Amino acid sequence: MNSERSCSPSSFCGFLSVWSPLALLLVGSGCRPVTQWAAGVEGLSAPELHNRLTKGAKGASSSTERPLVFDLRPPKAYEAGHITNARRMEATKLAAALQQAAIGQQRRLVFVSQSGRHSIRAAALAGGLGYARSVHLEGGMQAWQQAKLPLVKGRGRTLSVSSGDALVRVHYT
Repeated sequence: MNSERSCSPSSFCGFLSVWSPLALLLVGSGCRPVTQWAAGVEGLSAPELHNRLTKGAKGASSSTERPLVFDLRPPKAYEAGHITNARRMEATKLAAALQQAAIGQQRRLVFVSQSGRHSIRAAALAGGLGYARSVHLEGGMQAWQQAKLPLVKGRGRTLSVSSGDALVRVHYT
């Protein structure tokens, strides 16, 4: 019987490597309500984000000037309607994906969830990982839909993390 232990993302220590940054954030915040521990996280209104995305698409000199939008909702909700060019990301794999992705830390990242609560946590976590320009969509997709802003239906792109023996790969599908 082999006494060596394996640490993969599906094992307990892999689980900890994914959730440890979030756990530290929550413990460090004293597990206060989201509105208190995420008070320093910037939010964008739906019309403001739409303006930045459309202005960026028309006037940005490079793609790094345009916000990169990550949708944290489940696949079916994402496929039913998402923001143009938003990438779906598993909220449980956020820390690993950001640590492995080739995204410059100066890039503005916008996190989107259904109501805005999960996206506040994601933006705070990303900020703790060095992505200082991380923001969230205030009110989430509910606010986007109430403002009657455009949606794209279908699969789109997903930022996912897959593991090999000792390697974690981030890829878009």
